[in-house]
Amino acid sequence: MKMFVFSSIRRTLRLFLASVLFFLMTVFLSCHKSCPAVRIPNPMAVSSSEECLGVLGKMFIVPAEADDVSWFSISGSLYQLSFTWRGISCIARMEKTTSAEDISGIHYSWERITKENAGSYSAETKYVTIEDGSILAVCNFYDNDGISCSLSMNVPGLGPGDTDDIRKLLINFAGDIWGLSPE
Repeated sequence: MKMFVFSSIRRTLRLFLASVLFFLMTVFLSCHKSCPAVRIPNPMAVSSSEECLGVLGKMFIVPAEADDVSWFSISGSLYQLSFTWRGISCIARMEKTTSAEDISGIHYSWERITKENAGSYSAETKYVTIEDGSILAVCNFYDNDGISCSLSMNVPGLGPGDTDDIRKLLINFAGDIWGLSPE
């Protein structure tokens, strides 16, 4: 008698689970067919140095050794130059703002933040070691024409003790890209 009861319970449980699974699949498939996909417009569009110059009155100076150079406009007001320089991934951004803003789009708990000089401008540099062991460095500054600028670099092969070397590279390189005199 006990065998029959357990067998009957197992059979009933299997039938119940199969019914629930069938019901969930039916609901999912009917919703999938009748619900349109949500699409969010991409604010990033391919751009050019000429467009950046026309909108902001300035443009980046592309380093001579830059590879994979790409220009983008984000929402028509922020301009981005992406490139690789000596194996280092770099992103330079600029946008007209009413005050100094971090327009890098990078948000971390920074290991080190310092105030620097980038040519005649006051700059802020930030560093953090990321998951792959490389250093992510960002330099932000605001120029006299009301433009916030940002340069970010993902520097492989250096550790947290090398931030002074990265700081010098970042500040001097930012100065080169924006045509500023080095520190």
